[in-house]
Amino acid sequence: MMQLLDLDIEVLNLIIVYLRPTEQILRNNNLNLAYTCKSLLKLAQPYAAEAFDDSVPSTRYELLRRTLNENAEYGKNVKTFSFTVQDPSREHEISDFVQHFPNLRELKCESALKSLRLAATILSPNLPFRSGLQRLTLYESRISTKQLFELAALPKLKSLDIEDDGPKTSIFEPEDVTLVGNSVLQSLLIGSLHIDVFLKLLSFTSSLTELVCPMPTPGPLKPIQSNIPRRRAEPIRIPYVLSPRNFMSPFRCLSRILTTLHLNSGGIWGNFDGTRMDFSQFVALKKLGISSLCFFSPLPLGLSRDGFYKLLPPSLEELDLFFQYDIGIFYSLCRPGDGFGVEKTGRARFVAGELRELEYRWILELAQYKRERLRFLDSVLILEGTRQVTSLYKSEIWTPPASVEHVFAEADVFLEVRVRVDR
Repeated sequence: MMQLLDLDIEVLNLIIVYLRPTEQILRNNNLNLAYTCKSLLKLAQPYAAEAFDDSVPSTRYELLRRTLNENAEYGKNVKTFSFTVQDPSREHEISDFVQHFPNLRELKCESALKSLRLAATILSPNLPFRSGLQRLTLYESRISTKQLFELAALPKLKSLDIEDDGPKTSIFEPEDVTLVGNSVLQSLLIGSLHIDVFLKLLSFTSSLTELVCPMPTPGPLKPIQSNIPRRRAEPIRIPYVLSPRNFMSPFRCLSRILTTLHLNSGGIWGNFDGTRMDFSQFVALKKLGISSLCFFSPLPLGLSRDGFYKLLPPSLEELDLFFQYDIGIFYSLCRPGDGFGVEKTGRARFVAGELRELEYRWILELAQYKRERLRFLDSVLILEGTRQVTSLYKSEIWTPPASVEHVFAEADVFLEVRVRVDR
């Protein structure tokens, strides 16, 4: 009877390929295979080394360092490396350590120190994997605008995720940046940007299919000081007039290819001009997670929300609409500095089931006009945030009138609406 090791090397390699470490459990499969016998160790070892997820320091990290010192060729097998720096005294090692991985394709770097400076290392022309890196995640503060564009310009980088762990008031300010050609980026997650930087960045990354970011701002931000009991970080005040219509210009270059967009408010805006963003010409956009401020003004301004469905892309499948602290679905909250709590009269009408149709008609229209405008719409989540300022609020699911439930059921669209309530 033929046994496993009697198979040709090509067949054995093919078997091992199916155990490749795209996830930790698959990496464990390769390791278990390598521990079986010396013959399989030789075959499985290159594949088992493809992905590492370590803390610095850690036992596994030290073992990997020792292995690389004894056999520099081992580092050529590593394609994915994710690490978190826990010890300030070890941070200086990282820049030298990543030099051992010339074939690296995915890198994720996080620091508990809020001081990691790896962007400069990655941008070094002498870094072996610089030209082949495809996915990069950096938890790093004070990356400059120039470095941001240089990272986006890496020749094979398809995904860039910059989680800024610096001050929440920091933004990417305009700098003199020389751009050559276009980025090949397809996915970008980024923090707050000045509107001029945002416009230049989206023009440069015109191949984006996924974008996650706050709304760009015309200038600096500042934290809000209030007398609200603080259990979480204070929100950011954006001391400018919010004009959603003016934000549309940077996005238009992506109207034919963008499939996923998550756009949050970035903070509490000073005022609103009552305009709306319009994504009706975005022919590929399937998933939209977006701040309600892109379409609606706060309730006290009395501006109609009807016709919201006309502003959505015809290709839309999933809609997540987020109502931040300064805007409500059916009733408002007190603004920071004026106390806290939900608006009592509006809340009482909501609890009593006395909402008028004109107050939720913009929701109802999403299902009513599905056949005409939103043929692919599958789910709608409308959510009031409870954690932007404090944990003084909890979330409650709205039970819509039977007529609304019937229309959404007939349209085969899942609907969930969550409102804030006082704890």
